[in-house]
Amino acid sequence: MRMITADGEPAGFVMLAEPTPSSPEPYLWRLLLDRRHQRRGIGARVIEQLGAELHGQGHDTLTTSWAEGPGGPEPLYRGLGFVPTGEIDNGETVAALKLR
Repeated sequence: MRMITADGEPAGFVMLAEPTPSSPEPYLWRLLLDRRHQRRGIGARVIEQLGAELHGQGHDTLTTSWAEGPGGPEPLYRGLGFVPTGEIDNGETVAALKLR
């Protein structure tokens, strides 16, 4: 779990499931930004920094999932480059981001 700050105050958090032998890809479990800090590009910067860190550790892909429907994170994740894999996990769309 990592805290996100903006303008010198806590603005949200990001939770990552670290890779394991049975699950070798890092998994973005949660990205949450306080409403006051949304739509400012903070989420994009968080994913960019996280992706760079993971790529530096030798990972090529970051996965996540979302529930379909209004108000969900799908538009954000797709806008950041996550692409659905075709897999459904527990009713959620699984998507992957290729890291550079």
